Amino acid sequence: MIARIKLGITSAGVLIALLVALLIPSIRTSSDFCLIESGIKAGDVSGAEDYINQRGYIQDGTRIDEKGLCERLNASFPNSVRVYSDNQDSVLLTVAAKLLVLILGVGLTLFMRNRLASKFEGLLETVKSRATNANRGLSGKALAGISVGMGWSVVSLIGILVSGRYPSSWDRTMGRSFIWGFFPGVQFPQKIIFINIPYSIVDLLNKRLPIQIYFVDVVTVAVVVVSVLLFARMANQSILLKVFGGLLAFHVVAGFFSFTGFLTASSFQLIDAIRYFGFGLIIPVGSLLLMIDSLGIFKAKSGHAVGVVGQAPTEPTGAFVTPQGNSPLLVSTEPLFFVQLMGAGDRLFSVQELGQMAKTRTIQSSTLVQHKDQGYPVAASTVPGVFSSRQYVTTLLLSFFLGGLGVDRFYLGQTGLGIGKLLTLGGCGIWSLIDLILIAMRNVTDVDGKPLA
Repeated sequence: MIARIKLGITSAGVLIALLVALLIPSIRTSSDFCLIESGIKAGDVSGAEDYINQRGYIQDGTRIDEKGLCERLNASFPNSVRVYSDNQDSVLLTVAAKLLVLILGVGLTLFMRNRLASKFEGLLETVKSRATNANRGLSGKALAGISVGMGWSVVSLIGILVSGRYPSSWDRTMGRSFIWGFFPGVQFPQKIIFINIPYSIVDLLNKRLPIQIYFVDVVTVAVVVVSVLLFARMANQSILLKVFGGLLAFHVVAGFFSFTGFLTASSFQLIDAIRYFGFGLIIPVGSLLLMIDSLGIFKAKSGHAVGVVGQAPTEPTGAFVTPQGNSPLLVSTEPLFFVQLMGAGDRLFSVQELGQMAKTRTIQSSTLVQHKDQGYPVAASTVPGVFSSRQYVTTLLLSFFLGGLGVDRFYLGQTGLGIGKLLTLGGCGIWSLIDLILIAMRNVTDVDGKPLA
């Protein structure tokens, strides 16, 4: 473990040193020279002998690179001599400065590696122990997704603070650098597919705060804040995991629309769209996939309801006991619930019966049910097997924004329908509109036939 931590610290230190070295601007050297705009007779000016012709004049258009001579000529003939400053990039000094920073960064990393590794190992053990002892501990995939997402956000914020999101000379800043294509922060789109976003909203999101951060960058900051809260375990972890995944999903969706908008612009090519917006989606998408896998959003749960098409009736569950003097009996251990519903009374309902009631809309996801052995009610959507693990609001938003690409059907686990919508672009919009209406009316179920929670 300690060897892996040292390797990670070394890699991170080298990467940070490389990034800092790349951020160092070109070192420019300045040299003054003067230009003779009209011929002058400078025989009495010391040092001008090499520039005087046979007639005793310095011809107009003559360039003199000697700083002292330029100052003397300008003092004697101010109307005929013009002094200029020539600024040039010094490749040698720039490379030397970058190498020096890189060497210092790598050296500092190697010097501090053992100390940092021991502290990080202790911190990691603390996080693991807290996650293990929690009701819903952070899985390894969740930890990886949080770490990747937080690292991407931190590096993006460094780039935003150093260069600014909209620098005046974009071509000469890291805004066009290859590496910063991977760390752009949240890029809010100018249009959704072919529909332009109102300028008032775009201007508001692009309004700069007192520091070099815009309103749209607050989403990037939020990723870091939620990551820290998750690691520190200062709030409800399950809610924070979903918020973290939602923030990453917002970046991915916004970045996708920015990518398509940039791609459909007539003056840009595919390589430009990939460079400016495509690379920035790679890390958040990977982090988002890890979060989705840790949350189990797309993992279909086996149904328990009897009578669902394609499912066999479940066998009775319980344990055989042998009362004295009698034959063995099956004592049921299946969960039974009271339902806070008019007319239900004190009757106990099984999970299968609750599932059937959910399908017929007798109960809603917010209907309170109470396990017979518990002293408090819970929402029916929290009982496994009654409602789908897919959320109604999430499905509705996916259908509204990405229904034309079949993302809503993919989310419900209906891969075939999702591919069909994707290939037909939502049936040229008609299929997408019908699906949106059906989802809004709660007439759509998931792949297991369960109503949405």
